[in-house]
Amino acid sequence: MMNHFLMIALVLAIPGAGVQAQPLRTDILAGTYSQNLVRTTIGGVVSTVGSFGTHPALAMDIDNKHVLAADGFFVIPPFRVLRIDPVSRSIVATLWSGAPFNIQILSILLDQDGDYILCEGYNPGKLYRLKADGSALTTIYIAPAGHLLSGAIEDQISGDWILSASDSMPSGGQVFLCVSRDGSTVNTITKIPYVAVGSPMQDPHRTEIYYASGSSTFLTLEPSIGIVKSLGPSTAPLVCLTMDRSPAPSGGLIYACDRMGVLSYFDRNARRIGTISTIAAMSLVIEHSRNIASRLVKAPNNRVIHVSFPASAGRPFVLALSASGYTPGLQLGDGRVIPLVLDSLTLLTSRTSIPPLLAGNVGVLDSSGGAKVTMNLNGFGSALKGVRIWAAAVTFEKNAPLGIAEISRSFLLVL
Repeated sequence: MMNHFLMIALVLAIPGAGVQAQPLRTDILAGTYSQNLVRTTIGGVVSTVGSFGTHPALAMDIDNKHVLAADGFFVIPPFRVLRIDPVSRSIVATLWSGAPFNIQILSILLDQDGDYILCEGYNPGKLYRLKADGSALTTIYIAPAGHLLSGAIEDQISGDWILSASDSMPSGGQVFLCVSRDGSTVNTITKIPYVAVGSPMQDPHRTEIYYASGSSTFLTLEPSIGIVKSLGPSTAPLVCLTMDRSPAPSGGLIYACDRMGVLSYFDRNARRIGTISTIAAMSLVIEHSRNIASRLVKAPNNRVIHVSFPASAGRPFVLALSASGYTPGLQLGDGRVIPLVLDSLTLLTSRTSIPPLLAGNVGVLDSSGGAKVTMNLNGFGSALKGVRIWAAAVTFEKNAPLGIAEISRSFLLVL
């Protein structure tokens, strides 16, 4: 099976575009203005998961089963960060409640250490780190007085936090900031003369970050050079978006909800492909889309990497690494992409484990579609500090195209 992986990577990898991506096979969860968490299928069948509050931010948890949800917007304080089971339709845990949150959390990110990164929106905006068990909340960054943060995302090239901030005065426009992981360094990427951008998602195969601009368009930011482009238009101002977990390079499907409540899907050039349902969403997340996550066991670099593909339970899998990046990746003959730049580390880790440095990365998924990979680089001490490694996983099934059933997004580890 591992030779099969290498054959695909080395023989069938070809340059150029591929076939059009198909819509993702799993459901989308949405936080709505009516204070419901709902599920919609790609076919447009909508059902209510529960009434847990108004959630302007959603994210899949480290187990790829539970959903992280933040209260906010129309909800009367105290504002909460919740862990929800969408299957049992229940709140599993309240991770945080009350101060210091004054207004809605607009982004929930999962850090490589297993912590939650929370972006609070209002005057001044703040970026927080919340321990996964809810035991501690620390401040990473506070925006200047009068500045509202409208979204945060981890740049999959640098590992820094990319923030969009607007002045409380409409004439102030929007500024994109690059904040180091610990908040010690803040740099301005670029400014634009208008406001209302949020719900950022980074292209899984490129470096652009997409935003729902609120002005009937998508915006893209190239963080390394500060170029902002406007794509579209849509039919109505956009509220929120999410992206397919492993789109083909010519597909790159974006799922976005507009202010009329219509959920549609688009290609990466903002061309509308179709309409799914009407749900009036203020946040979106693709269910079971967190195929790779990690948790720090012991600093600096002893980690457990969680692999999760619920639809591939019992199938063989490989988690491989690259020290060279994730884009343009290995382009397969059917249009899909394995988001790793092929190098010697990729060749080594796609064939075998390297205990105790890396173990469990080649094997078979359990009955729930999960596996745990251990990475222990503590023997190198601080020698690897700042080194970036990208991970991606694939599952195999003999009847799937090229024998590959599912492909994860890339996952960045900053050592």
